Amino acid sequence: MIFKADDSIQQQIRTVSIIPERYKKLLMPSAIITYSEGPFGVMLSQKVQGNFYNIWQHHFFISQKVAFYPDTDVNLFILSYVLKGTVNCKVPGIGKLVIPEGRYHLYRMASKDNQVIFNPGDYHFFHIDFEPECAERMAQSYPRITQLLAKILREPGASGRLKYTARITWEIRNLVWKIIYNKEQEPERNLTEIGRIMDLLVLFIRDFSGIEDLDDQLAIMENNIEKVRMHIENNLQEDLSIDELAHLSGMNSSTLKRNFRRFTGTAIHQFIIDKRMKKAKELITQNIPVHEVAALAGYTSHASFTTAYRSHFGEAPIHSKGNKKQEKG
Repeated sequence: MIFKADDSIQQQIRTVSIIPERYKKLLMPSAIITYSEGPFGVMLSQKVQGNFYNIWQHHFFISQKVAFYPDTDVNLFILSYVLKGTVNCKVPGIGKLVIPEGRYHLYRMASKDNQVIFNPGDYHFFHIDFEPECAERMAQSYPRITQLLAKILREPGASGRLKYTARITWEIRNLVWKIIYNKEQEPERNLTEIGRIMDLLVLFIRDFSGIEDLDDQLAIMENNIEKVRMHIENNLQEDLSIDELAHLSGMNSSTLKRNFRRFTGTAIHQFIIDKRMKKAKELITQNIPVHEVAALAGYTSHASFTTAYRSHFGEAPIHSKGNKKQEKG
């Protein structure tokens, strides 16, 4: 799997043949290496090609926010491990997803329109993509692999498995490191890697053995989070305490906070602030008195509203109002 940017950024990316010394410790034995630099930072991608599968390792060192589009053959199965960094995704048919550091998932690449958004920071990903022929070979030893992949193939559009991530345990991480640092040559290497890929798939099946129940649980949870989100947006002038919202969702406060971030990508308290500030900005530009705006945005104190507004927008509410008048003048 390679990552491509929008044309305007892609044209500024240059591939460099000489890899800086500080990155050489990250190299995989026998890998095809691509080192690229762009206005967003640095990308080091490595690929080891096997029979009906590819092993990929990516290190990204991002200095400014950028969006990439994963590009690979459609309908390959992909085991993806986020070893460092948390990313935000936009997937057709699913919407926004947050894939946290230390999690992994299995999915089918059904579209090339998936978008992955990287904020400044360091990222490390490990992927295995494999064709149905590889799955058939592994299924001879473990038939449940065929059942799992057949289920994914039946799903319309982008695989729903993208929604479900599992924790990367030490057992899984150890297998990943063995694959990355395998110094064997063909044909021994291919046989070894097929066995390790199968081990990773077996661990996936173990982690997701209750996936049908999980489907129902997540659907209910997602509906409850949506109910909370709509309640917040429709009642910004109210207190909106976490305890009240937790009661509305049917969860305790800790579970609500954890799942709200999981489904929206934003902490619930930050979501409330962002929505209140957005509403306040709109009201101020309508020349509504600042003390009324504060109340409509859920603030009982003019001072606390002014402090929050200045922290969010970098200026006091009265200055925003003044700027609007100047624009009209």
